[in-house]
Amino acid sequence: MGNEIGKTIERYRKLLNKTQDQLGAMYSVTAPAIFKFEKGYVTPSLDLWMKIAYDAGLTPKTSLLYWIKDKLPPQYRGIIEEMERASEKPASGAAPPTRYSSITDREALRKALLCDPTIPAPLVELFRDDEFWAVYRPRGEELDHLIRFVSAFGEGTLDMYRDALRLVRQFLEISKQ
Repeated sequence: MGNEIGKTIERYRKLLNKTQDQLGAMYSVTAPAIFKFEKGYVTPSLDLWMKIAYDAGLTPKTSLLYWIKDKLPPQYRGIIEEMERASEKPASGAAPPTRYSSITDREALRKALLCDPTIPAPLVELFRDDEFWAVYRPRGEELDHLIRFVSAFGEGTLDMYRDALRLVRQFLEISKQ
């Protein structure tokens, strides 16, 4: 895991196309403070982090979890992550957990995806592509499945992700019939 807060802040800043100084000004902190947050040298106060995380599109639950994890000594982070993975495994026959299905606003969905530090970098590049959003108009449910698919099979190319989304879409259409 490690430095989820820093990764989120950096992605959010880049999404906004701001410098560290400009982002710092938005939250009344200095550019060096933003630098230290992004690199994981310092964790922002809980109040500051919750404001940034909210603006970045994270849920309060996820934001708080990231903050707690980043505060833990490294030897305990693995234990928490194992517990999380165990709790995320669906019971046999149950649907896998979702994260983005409930987001119906396309811009909010995109913002949340781009700020999620758990999504592999090549997939983030796909989510940055304006043409992808215009042509495919993906829904949260489809992206939940795509992210799980990518996690299971590893990173690929942008073309592979597009093809995977088409397959996910077909699968979901067939399963609803």
